[in-house]
Amino acid sequence: MGFGLNRSGCCSGTLVILMLILSTWLCGIQASLSLGPGGEFPGLYDFIFYAFSNEELTSILHNISLLLWLGPCQERRWGTFVFLALSCISTLLLPPIYALFLFVTGDEASRVSGYSATHLALFTAQCRQVKQRRVLRCVPVWLWPWLVLLLDLFLLPSVPGLLHFYAICLGLNYNNDFIEILEQMGTWGSCACLPKWAYVPATSRHSQLPLYHNTSQRLQQLEKMGFPTEKAVVALAATGQLDGAISLLIDDQIGEEAVVISKAKKSPPLSF
Repeated sequence: MGFGLNRSGCCSGTLVILMLILSTWLCGIQASLSLGPGGEFPGLYDFIFYAFSNEELTSILHNISLLLWLGPCQERRWGTFVFLALSCISTLLLPPIYALFLFVTGDEASRVSGYSATHLALFTAQCRQVKQRRVLRCVPVWLWPWLVLLLDLFLLPSVPGLLHFYAICLGLNYNNDFIEILEQMGTWGSCACLPKWAYVPATSRHSQLPLYHNTSQRLQQLEKMGFPTEKAVVALAATGQLDGAISLLIDDQIGEEAVVISKAKKSPPLSF
């Protein structure tokens, strides 16, 4: 399940979220949002801590396990700034989206707490970027968020299932252009006050990157990441850069016609 790129640095964003969840649990802080018709208008205290508050032992164990499993992969793929930005955006947007649905349908108020929905939104965005890959050679990556949704419904029966459904919908809207904007913001010095080893730097796709002169090496890295060899060769020839080739392959912009043309150029001419 190595869905992350190999960027150096400490996964400080994952550690910050982990410390907030553990501190909220150990200090006995109970915060939740009552959303929908008849619900209470959330105070600032509840709105800040609802995502880190867990009312059951199963909930906190589930959230910590997912964070330790997925957090470092996501942070090394996007960088610390983008990882924390997507976490904050998801945490802020999910309550009003879910509340709007409850008001439209006229359902009863529902209590929301925990980090599981934010987990699911980020995991969906992560899987969306590698949708052409398969896990265990049979399960498409895009199917994994829905499997995690079923797992959440089983392990966390008190958490509204529709909240997690909207989390997947939100994660699907985190397209590459939006993440690229956040990456550019991260390269503008948002973490400049920290030493380089203390965070995972963001790398914009449009930034000037050094060329990889050893083609067979950029190619081996792409093959290790699971990309088809023929498409990887075409992507490297088109961009001349490892990150540029990854961008093309993730966006699935290498068509079959280009691969066929590439193979035809490699084939020696027939002699009569």
